[in-house]
Amino acid sequence: MITIKLSELNKVKMSVNPPECVVKADCKVILNGMVKQYIGIGWIDIAPATPKDYETIPQVID
Repeated sequence: MITIKLSELNKVKMSVNPPECVVKADCKVILNGMVKQYIGIGWIDIAPATPKDYETIPQVID
């Protein structure tokens, strides 16, 4: 499982220099069991996370 801190996902950081693991996952993360994708102005909900998602998409931790 890949993890990333919530503090690394603010709008400025995502716009200027997003974390490599997030870029590799097509700008997606898992937060509270939901897959979210960054679209340039913020985060949108995509779908509930599946077990396969947890293998390839970073999970947000506090």
